Amino acid sequence: MVQDDDAALEYLQEVEERMDDLWDSIKGKVLNALGVAYAFGRGTDEDIELGYQYFEDAAKLDSEEAKEYLQYINSSEYESDERVKKTKDIDSFYQGLAERIREAAEKDLHEVLEQIGDEHIYTAALVTDRYCCTLFLAVNTVEFLNGNGGPDSESKWYPDEWGYSDADNSELSKLSKLLWEHHDNLPGEAFFFDAVISAMKQLKEAGTFGGCSEEITFFVSISDDEEAENLEVFSAKLLNSPELAAAFLNRDK
Repeated sequence: MVQDDDAALEYLQEVEERMDDLWDSIKGKVLNALGVAYAFGRGTDEDIELGYQYFEDAAKLDSEEAKEYLQYINSSEYESDERVKKTKDIDSFYQGLAERIREAAEKDLHEVLEQIGDEHIYTAALVTDRYCCTLFLAVNTVEFLNGNGGPDSESKWYPDEWGYSDADNSELSKLSKLLWEHHDNLPGEAFFFDAVISAMKQLKEAGTFGGCSEEITFFVSISDDEEAENLEVFSAKLLNSPELAAAFLNRDK
């Protein structure tokens, strides 16, 4: 029998509308199946963010399958699988983009760290724009924050208002010019955001920020865009420990 993914997704969506009538164990199975559909493009366009959310909801209901999928998505194996899949039929400029972003950001970070000196970094972000044409690295420290409104300041999580960033002639600035020149061949926003998140994850795991990396909250953002919060939340979950991610998600409370 040939599996009809379209029909299966339609059925799952119908069941989702009646979730309140189901036992938790059944809810977990339905939510996990929806996660598979969206995360891996079964019966619909691939939407890893939505799929991830379904897996999280299923995991909260003790779905072991969902927990395994979350572990896989957060692993280097998933990143490798995605890179292989996404490099097919992609413009040569965009192949290996995550590594190019990492290399540029790493060079710029060395200069930023010299400016920071002995101050204590509490957060770092890679920021792009709504057109996926620019990139800059922003870093903030406890000392800078305390001197500009204190720990409860609204600027605490706004990269544009942080104390440290790469310079106008930085490697990320040079890469941004190339992104603009090749924008017509962009494989898609999701591809670009995945590359930026992957680059930030590589920076963290390489210990580029020093021995306190596990104490720093990392995320990716979009300047002046209503989708910024969604990307920040999604990236924060992937880049940080559960404790730091939870604190970041509750930052406005």
